[in-house]
Amino acid sequence: VCSSDLVFENESAQREVPDAGSEAGNAILAAIYKGSGIHMDEIAETTGLDIDTVLETMTELEVMGYAENRGGLCYPANK
Repeated sequence: VCSSDLVFENESAQREVPDAGSEAGNAILAAIYKGSGIHMDEIAETTGLDIDTVLETMTELEVMGYAENRGGLCYPANK
């Protein structure tokens, strides 16, 4: 479980999920953008992707600026 300090300023606002350019990336972004933060294991469970694919895709999403690891393998979506 990710810590509560990962809450977005306007958590109730619905955020548009960007196109990550891949099926795995889009599935992960959809999972991330649902809440204020999600753990790597939850991403794998929610998306049905294996952990290796999640790790690889999360790295790509970080480079693209769509996600940020804030420690503890928790990923809130970047604004």
